[in-house]
Amino acid sequence: IISINKLVNETRSLEKKCQILEKESLSLLIDEQIKKSQKFGEIDFISNKLQINSKNLKEISFLLKEKENLVAVFAVHTDNKINIGLYISNNLITPTFNANVIIKLMAEKISGSGGGQSHFAVAGGTDTSGFDDAVNLVKDLLKNR
Repeated sequence: IISINKLVNETRSLEKKCQILEKESLSLLIDEQIKKSQKFGEIDFISNKLQINSKNLKEISFLLKEKENLVAVFAVHTDNKINIGLYISNNLITPTFNANVIIKLMAEKISGSGGGQSHFAVAGGTDTSGFDDAVNLVKDLLKNR
C-alpha cells in the first residue's frame, strides 16, 4: 500500500515537471512567432491567436522581458470570450506608447476592459471578432511612430 505522503510527493514532483515542460513549450512557441515577425522600421511586430491557457499570457511576458524592439499581441479565445496580452519592449516605452495605455484602446475593439503595466497589459472582452481591429490599431500606431 502506497502511503498518502508518497502520493502527495509524487504528485508535486509531476506538477513541477509539467510546469517546466509548459515553460519550455511556451519558449519554443514564442521563438517560432518571433521568426514570423513583421517589421515596422526597426521594430519587430508579432500577433497571433494562440491555443494556450490564458494564464500563460503573463508567462509569455516574462519570456519576452529581455527582448528589444519588439511589440507582441497574443490572444486566447475561449467560451465566447477573448483575452489579449500586449507586450512592448522596455526600450520602446514612452508615456503615450506603452502597453497600459494601448490595451485600453484595444479593449474597446473587443467590448471589454483592460490594464496593466507599461511593458505588459491584458484585456478581456466578449467580441471575439474585434481581435483583427485591435491588432490593426497597434499596427497603425507602429506605422505612425
